[in-house]
Amino acid sequence: EDPASASRPFAADRSGFVLGEGAAVLVLESAEHAAARGAHVHGVIAGAGIASDAHHVTAPAPDGRGQVSAMRKALAQAGLTPDRIGHVNAHATGTPVGDTAEAVAIGEVFGRATVTAPKAALGHLFGAAGAIEALIAILSVKHDVIPPTRSIGPAGVDPGIDLDVVTERRDVAQHAVLSNSFGFGGQNVSLVVTRAG
Repeated sequence: EDPASASRPFAADRSGFVLGEGAAVLVLESAEHAAARGAHVHGVIAGAGIASDAHHVTAPAPDGRGQVSAMRKALAQAGLTPDRIGHVNAHATGTPVGDTAEAVAIGEVFGRATVTAPKAALGHLFGAAGAIEALIAILSVKHDVIPPTRSIGPAGVDPGIDLDVVTERRDVAQHAVLSNSFGFGGQNVSLVVTRAG
């Protein structure tokens, strides 16, 4: 299979994730510290939520309960309601069970949300995935763009995934983005990032 199109999160014919390579470095500091040193602030992590479902070592809980909890905690800490989120930067690895569970969880929190899946372009970076996807979310808010989910292919989006999966770049004004990072063992983290200033 062609590696460039093998990672197909949310696609009807998805069959698993593809390893990728990459990294991102985020400088996290208080607004006061950034102002004192004259830093150019690209975005703000306004909320974070952490939860564990401990369902299975490699499979998420089918009802997405830990993912729902992480997203709701991040929204609560940010002081935002789901309608204030421009889009969800999905964890979406391209596995049938993982994407379905995340879609269920996103639907529980947001209804039919607009989502993008960076792993379609990057592959799965494992330990680096959360950092680079947080950076993508920050840049999405900063530049008012929703990046596309690549490689959906002719099979289209899985009809069981009731989400607005972005397949072409969208230029959309947005105040905040929620970014999901989920891991083996039921580890679930969600961040809400907002525009600086």
